[in-house]
Amino acid sequence: FQTVVAEDGQGAILVIKTVDIVSLHHLADCLHRQLPALQQAMAMDGGASSDVIASPDLLHAAQETSSQAGWRSLLAGTTGVHIPLPTVIGITPRTPSRSTPAHGPSQSTRGH
Repeated sequence: FQTVVAEDGQGAILVIKTVDIVSLHHLADCLHRQLPALQQAMAMDGGASSDVIASPDLLHAAQETSSQAGWRSLLAGTTGVHIPLPTVIGITPRTPSRSTPAHGPSQSTRGH
C-alpha cells in the first residue's frame, strides 16, 4: 500500500491511498497518466502503519454510492490491522490568517 500527498496546478491538496499493494514506479505512472494536473507529489510508505481516516461527520455528509463500497470502509478506519505510530499528519481546510496582511504592509507599518 502507498499513501501520497499531492498538489494540483490550482493549489488543491489531494491525499491518495492505494487499496492494494503497488510499486512506487507503477503508482507514479498511474498518477502521471490519470491525474496530469498534479504539479508535485510526495509518496510515503504505506502498509499497516499508514491509514487515511475521515471524520465521521465528513463520511456521513458524503452521499454513499455503490461505487464507493470498495474504499469507503478504509476511510472509516474499520478494516485491516493497524500498527499505531506516535506521528500523525492532520489535514484541515485552509483559512486566511488574521495576522498576515492581505495585500502587503499597511500604511502605518511602512515607516513614513
